[in-house]
Amino acid sequence: MHISWSTPSIPVCLQFVAHSNVQQLLGQVWYDGMPGFKRLSPIAQLTEIAKIGCLFPIYCFAFLFAPKSSFGAAIKKPFIKFIVHSAAYCCFLLLLVIVSLRVETLIMELLGNEWILQRLRQAEHESRGGFPSIVELLIMVFVCHRYQTISSSFSSSSSSSCSSSSSSSSSSSSYVSLAIGVPSCLVDHRATAWFLSQRAEWYGENYYYPKEMWPYFDPILISEGMFGAANILSFLKLVHIFSVNPYMGPLQVALGRMVIDIIKFFFIYTLVLFAFGCGKFKRLSRFCQSLPHTITNVA
Repeated sequence: MHISWSTPSIPVCLQFVAHSNVQQLLGQVWYDGMPGFKRLSPIAQLTEIAKIGCLFPIYCFAFLFAPKSSFGAAIKKPFIKFIVHSAAYCCFLLLLVIVSLRVETLIMELLGNEWILQRLRQAEHESRGGFPSIVELLIMVFVCHRYQTISSSFSSSSSSSCSSSSSSSSSSSSYVSLAIGVPSCLVDHRATAWFLSQRAEWYGENYYYPKEMWPYFDPILISEGMFGAANILSFLKLVHIFSVNPYMGPLQVALGRMVIDIIKFFFIYTLVLFAFGCGKFKRLSRFCQSLPHTITNVA
């Protein structure tokens, strides 16, 4: 029997879930594995959350290789699982920022010796057909894993008859983000550009020339544009993290809770604007390096 929202028993179920005793039971299920967490001070709660978030690689490896250990069993708890997933996604966003702002290049320029600087200049000269960096490989691994996870969850939700609109919208936004992110990572990892560079070398052509002379539909230019769009959509996924609220029942319209929601919205808006700036910086940074030289030649 399929249950629709027009069924008369749905309002009764909602009233049952909103009951204070049921709310207490839901709170115990949510904070299972962390006794006394709600009685801690806000600073102690943030410290506990930060400690679990910093240990998310240990939780993941323990769940994969030792699921019956203390760390492997703890990640099955709802609240700890939510913290681990959120920390992993924040780490993914950090990797996106590192690639967009070329942080690894700046660090090597500041701390590298002459050999590293020479290799860095060679890599920038051959950036059109070079191999991906370590950070880009990590991003590719994360995107492929997320693609597999979202695909399995979407197929399981589509096979079931009762799926809420929020879960379908979440799956749709995840698919849009990954539909842009997977091709951008594959193209940005220079598979096509590497093939073109090797073909140019076979025919004795010069494939490495300044970026302002690249064709409009160069694979690297297309991948950088797709990477910027996927960067913005990836930061928008933080909405699902901020949607978690400690109040389990229906929220009343109060000024204090509205202020918290406004701060959350402003923080997400700032992050999306920052992601847009990162994408523009990655797209136009190399043009800025050659701009003074071009202006001097024109003058």
